Amino acid sequence: DGEGKRRRRKKGRGLGVKEGDDASASAPVAGLVFSKDGKCILATWLNKVEVLSTLSGKTLTSLVGHTLQVTAVAVHPVNVSQAFTASLDGFIRLWDLSDGAPVKVWNLSAPLRHMVVSPDASKAYVTMLKGVDLAGKQAVSYVHEINLETGKQRRLFKCRATAAIALSAQGDTLYAVAKKDLLLWPTDEALEEKEPRRLRHARNLVAVSAHPQGAFVAVGDERGEIFRWYKASGADWGAQQVCSQANMHWHAHAVRCLGTSEDGCYLLSGGEEGVLVLWQIETGHRQYLPRLGGPINALATSACGTIVAVLCQEQSIQLVNLLTRKVQRTLRLLPLPSAPALLSASGTPDASGTSGPASALANRAAVLGVEPRHGHVMLNPRGTTLQLWDALSGRHVGSVEATQRNHVKGAGALGGGGKQKAVPQRVLLAALAYSP
Repeated sequence: DGEGKRRRRKKGRGLGVKEGDDASASAPVAGLVFSKDGKCILATWLNKVEVLSTLSGKTLTSLVGHTLQVTAVAVHPVNVSQAFTASLDGFIRLWDLSDGAPVKVWNLSAPLRHMVVSPDASKAYVTMLKGVDLAGKQAVSYVHEINLETGKQRRLFKCRATAAIALSAQGDTLYAVAKKDLLLWPTDEALEEKEPRRLRHARNLVAVSAHPQGAFVAVGDERGEIFRWYKASGADWGAQQVCSQANMHWHAHAVRCLGTSEDGCYLLSGGEEGVLVLWQIETGHRQYLPRLGGPINALATSACGTIVAVLCQEQSIQLVNLLTRKVQRTLRLLPLPSAPALLSASGTPDASGTSGPASALANRAAVLGVEPRHGHVMLNPRGTTLQLWDALSGRHVGSVEATQRNHVKGAGALGGGGKQKAVPQRVLLAALAYSP
């Protein structure tokens, strides 16, 4: 009954929304990470990774070599001048950040969706896509362990849907979220089991993040709720895992990304609302940083612990100072008209691809014209923001808001049956003139 559902929701384990398609399969493809010294930031862009200076915002170098979408990037835990990337082309590559030259390559012969690297850089854990299910929508994935020294790989377990993965700070426990399960796998071979330990949730899980001191692992679901599981690391492997009764709920839509401050005092979350939420773990108090430029696809924290990078859907990177709670600098990548479709092992687009009238509109007016005075290209990738780019230097010149409005998910006209139907606002035509 209604009262029973309310009681179960209060405990954080009840049914809150109608189940739909797996949200993790449609999560945006985005990777973002700081270098060890915090002087540059690495961001995925189609089949390459851009290395940007956090001081000047300029592109220092580009990591070019993958033939398909780069899905994950991670800095080398030991060598500060190197970084790993994973791609749908089935390769893991190690790069030299000083000149963008490739150092080493591992061919895994299957599309890679997620990747994490052990603290000693001896192993990598990846999610490999193997195909689609009978409905032709949800990718079947396997989590593999790759020995980076010998190149040998070992399959750990299978997931019914594309899994997001995370590794504990000590490297002793691998976490994966797939559909309604949080999967725990000990990386110590002495503690290994035949199957991962499954912690069941009421709704599909789409994001996971491990506490830097190993206190808990946080998961976010498709309804926008965040839960914390305690005693879920290798040090407490023999204990019973405990889920926090006080769930964190502010997001109206799925939690796209989670993170934790370096001191472990704050949990960070972002999603389609375009708001970075800072949760004080001890008290549950939350603070907001709104109007960051659109839906948040990824976030990363610097090693110093005071700066958080937020990658928005418009391909802008906001550097947020956690001490002042203000945007310190904005870095920009060349905007994309729409999210590129992921390919499953069978070569067909999965649920993350876009199709139909919405994608046609998204690709219609990416380039509006050329500004005649300086030759800058005017772009409109999404919404009502016009961006000017210098094509010769490959840098952002300026932005113009054609309409001042906040990002509101699902705002629009009523569709069939009285249901809310999203109608994206776009600038389709622009007239450019110059009078000397």
